[in-house]
Amino acid sequence: MSLPKGDYIGTDPILSFDTFHYTDDGILRISFTRKTIDNEFLVSEIELDPSFEVHPFDGSDLGEELSPIKLKISPEHLPD
Repeated sequence: MSLPKGDYIGTDPILSFDTFHYTDDGILRISFTRKTIDNEFLVSEIELDPSFEVHPFDGSDLGEELSPIKLKISPEHLPD
């Protein structure tokens, strides 16, 4: 899980972030957003990807589509 530290990245306010969790059913992404740095983060979206693929970038920042990262979950890493 990756949580932001502080309220800014450089001079840009942190208004959203995602955490990723692997489960028996796939990769669970939980998105958090807030309107301003004075507000608390709220869950804005929950999505399950059963293919165990994580798309690290949507390509908009880099101008190109990046390949997904395909993960293989080891049974020893899953909760009992």
